[in-house]
Amino acid sequence: MGAGGRMSAVEGVHSERLPNTMDYTEKDLVRAHRRFPAEKPPFTLGDVKRAIPPHCFERSILRSFSYVAWDLALFATLFYVAFTFLPSLPSTVQLLAWPLYWAAQGSLLTAVWILGHECGHNAFSRYALLDDVVGMVLHSALLIPYFSWKYSHRHHHSNTNNIELDQVWVPKTKTKISWMATYMNNPVGRLIGWLVALTMGAGGRMSAVEGVRSECLPNTHDYTKKDLVRAHHRFPAEKPPFTLGDVKRAIPPHCFERSILRSFSYVAWDLALSATLFYVAFTFLPSLPCTVQLLAWPLYWAAQGSLLTAVWILGHECGHNAFSRYVLLDDVVGMVLHSALLIPYFSWKYSHRHHHSNTNNIELDQVWVPKTKTKISWMATYMNNPVGRLIGWLVALTVGWPLYLAFNIESRHYDRFASHYDPNGPIYNDRERIQVLISDVGVVAMVALLCKLSFTYTLGCVVRLYVLPWMVANAFIVVTSYLQHTHPELPHYDSSEWEWLKGALGTVDRDFGAVLNVVLHNFSETHVVHHLFSKMPHYHAMEATAAIKPILGEYYQMDRTPVLKAMWREANECIFVEPDEGSKRKGIFWYSNKL
Repeated sequence: MGAGGRMSAVEGVHSERLPNTMDYTEKDLVRAHRRFPAEKPPFTLGDVKRAIPPHCFERSILRSFSYVAWDLALFATLFYVAFTFLPSLPSTVQLLAWPLYWAAQGSLLTAVWILGHECGHNAFSRYALLDDVVGMVLHSALLIPYFSWKYSHRHHHSNTNNIELDQVWVPKTKTKISWMATYMNNPVGRLIGWLVALTMGAGGRMSAVEGVRSECLPNTHDYTKKDLVRAHHRFPAEKPPFTLGDVKRAIPPHCFERSILRSFSYVAWDLALSATLFYVAFTFLPSLPCTVQLLAWPLYWAAQGSLLTAVWILGHECGHNAFSRYVLLDDVVGMVLHSALLIPYFSWKYSHRHHHSNTNNIELDQVWVPKTKTKISWMATYMNNPVGRLIGWLVALTVGWPLYLAFNIESRHYDRFASHYDPNGPIYNDRERIQVLISDVGVVAMVALLCKLSFTYTLGCVVRLYVLPWMVANAFIVVTSYLQHTHPELPHYDSSEWEWLKGALGTVDRDFGAVLNVVLHNFSETHVVHHLFSKMPHYHAMEATAAIKPILGEYYQMDRTPVLKAMWREANECIFVEPDEGSKRKGIFWYSNKL
C-alpha cells in the first residue's frame, strides 16, 4: 500500500510561491509564508493614478462598440453553425461537437456579460444613459437584471473585503458558519459545493447596507469617503437656524402672485388633452384589431390616468387657495374638478389642512402617519418580505386612495369611526359639516352620471374609458404622496419635539422623470416649498425651490432615486418608527424595519 507521509502543505506556506524544486532555501520559505499586507498602504490612490498614462482613462464609444460587435458576430456565427450543421452530424460526433459549442458559446456570453459589467461602471463611454441602455440590453439577454446587479455591485465596490458590508463572497467568522460547513469540509463536500456554485450562484450579503443610501452616491464605483458620509446623512432633527421669514425673503415676490388667467389656462390645457384622448379612445380604439387593442388600451389608461392626476393637482391647489386670490372661485373650481374624480372636495380640503398644520407629528398628522413598533399590527410581521411588500403595494395602488377617503386608513387615530364622507365624523368641526355634505352631493352626482352612461353605452365602455384611468390616477396620488412623506432618513416627532417649521421641512422632493414632471405640474419636485408656502401656485414653485435651496442647506431634501426603486426601498425600510436607542431625545422617531 505504500509508506505514510504528510498529506497537507506546511501551514501558512503558499506552495505556489515556492520554486519548482524540492531544494527550498530559508529565503524561499519566508517569501512563501508572507501574507498580503494588512497595514495602510504607503501610497495614495492619487499616487497610483498618476502612474497610469492618462489615455488609459479615455473611453471611446467607437472602440467600445467594436468589442460588442465582435463578440456578437462571433456569437451569431457559432449559433448559426450549431443550428444549421450540428443536428445533421453523426450521433458520436455530436457527443463531442455539442460540448465544444457550449464551452465556446459560454465563453462568448461571458465576454458579453463583461461588456455589460463595464456599462454598469460607466466605463463603456462618457455617457451614463448610453451605458445603461447598452448594459440593459446585454444583461437582459443573459437573464441578468441589469440595474439590480449594477446597484448591488456598487455596494461591493464601496465596501470590498468589509465582512460586515461587502456584497458578494462575504466570508463568515467561525462562530457564524452553519452546521453544514462541518459536513461539507471534505473532498466530496467541496466538489458538491462547487457544483452548486457553478450552477446556482455565489454568496452575498442578504440585506442592504444599513444607513447608506446608494442613490446619493455618484454614478460610478469610485466612491470617496466624503461620498459615503453624505450617503449616510440623516435629515437634521434640530431646530433650523433660520426662520420662515428668512426663507420667504429669499423668494422673488412675484412667485406668490396668483393669476386667474394663467391658472385657468392649465385647467383648459389638461381638460383639452383629456378630452382629446377620450375622443380618440371612444372613436377609434374599439375598431382596431384585437392584438393592437391589447397595447392601445393600456397606453390610453396610463396617459389618461396621468392627465386625471394633473387635474387632481389643480383641484388640490384650489383647496389651498393657490389657484386665485378669491376663495369662492377656488372652491367652485376645486369642487367641480374633484367631484369629477369622485373625491369629496371640501372633506379632503379640511383633512388636508390638518396635514399641513401638523406635518410629521405622529400624534396629530392626517396622512401617512407611521406607527411606533409597539403599535404595528401582527400582519406587519407576516408582510415584511418581498411577497408581502408586493401584495401591500398592489392593494395600495388599486384601492388605497378610496380606502383612505372612506375609512381614514394610514391616518391618525380617532376615538371613533372617521370618514371623509361623514359630516358628523371627528375630522370636522361644526362649521365644516355642511360643506362636507355638499361634497358628498358632488360625488353622488358624479356616480349617478356614470350609472347613466353605463346604461347608455354599456358598463364595459365606462370601465375602459373612465374607471381604469381613474384607478391609474388614484395610484399616482398614492405613490406621489407616499414618496413625498416617506424616506428612511426623515424624522418624525411627538408633541414634545414637534415644531411646525421642523415638520414642514421634513418632506422630500422627488423626480418622476422629465415627461411626468411636466404633466404633473412639477408637483413632486416642489413639495418642500409647497409645505412652507401652500398658497404659492405651482407655476412659480420651481423658481421658488431654486431660491430657497441655499437658505435651507441640509434641511432641503431631493431624492432622485427611480420611482419604482424608491417605492420598493421605502416599503422595505420604513416599517415603523422608534427613537434612537440610548438617545435622550425620545420625542424624535426614525424609520426602522428590525421587527
